[in-house]
Amino acid sequence: MQWIKKTEQAKDWMGSGMAAEAAKAALDIASKTADKVTDVAASASGFMMEKGLTGLGAALDFAIEAIDKPFADVGKDIFNDKKDAIIECYCTIIDGEKFKITDPQNTVRGKAPWGEAEYKACDTSNCVRLMQNLCLAEQKTEMLKIVQDRINEHIVTRVWNDLIKAYEKCIEALNKITTQYEILKGLEREPFKLDLGEYIVHQTIVEFYKLMMDQEAEIRKEPSKFAKKTKMPEVFPLLFSGNPAYDAFTLSHYANMERNKFLGVPEDRP
Repeated sequence: MQWIKKTEQAKDWMGSGMAAEAAKAALDIASKTADKVTDVAASASGFMMEKGLTGLGAALDFAIEAIDKPFADVGKDIFNDKKDAIIECYCTIIDGEKFKITDPQNTVRGKAPWGEAEYKACDTSNCVRLMQNLCLAEQKTEMLKIVQDRINEHIVTRVWNDLIKAYEKCIEALNKITTQYEILKGLEREPFKLDLGEYIVHQTIVEFYKLMMDQEAEIRKEPSKFAKKTKMPEVFPLLFSGNPAYDAFTLSHYANMERNKFLGVPEDRP
């Protein structure tokens, strides 16, 4: 059959890295096969109808397979392209009074009494997960503004609309058949719905949080390495160590929280 030849040709293209062309070829196959299924059904030939449905399914399967890897990689691609802007966006969101953290001792050190044992048993991504829960909605809104241009030009976006058109045409043809043959009743399908932009932003955020979780794990392992990057270089390693115990912190720790041992004065003091 002609669609088989085209599918094989599309697979050859995939092998050479031309994913977009392969997907579009498969979409064309799926669309044309949809028309044939309607004709086959009208012929009342059960054997030919089965062959037509098989061809339709194979064409759609390959069309979806052709963009499967780009779909899997889209978040990583866009995050890598926009990493600096995404990190800056996140810092802007969390820097301020909008998001309040309650019970920070639980986040940093796990359970009471928040000592060394509890700190070591604490999930190494607790802080990242907390901030994700607090600011995810706003992050999605703001990040879309940053990555929209890359979404527009990404391979996934270029083939997605064509895939959906072909899919809907196939579904329309299948639904016509189900009305003509009693045995096929109940197989009707609804048009596929997906907000592609929202999906891609979500996948991009996933990549961002993977990076953040790895970073938090590193900080928890050796907090003193990161102390200078904070506004509390002396106290920070103590907080992320389990030692002293939570109830052993004193007013002096709080009063000297922003003291810089390298300068001997708070960092923001002239």
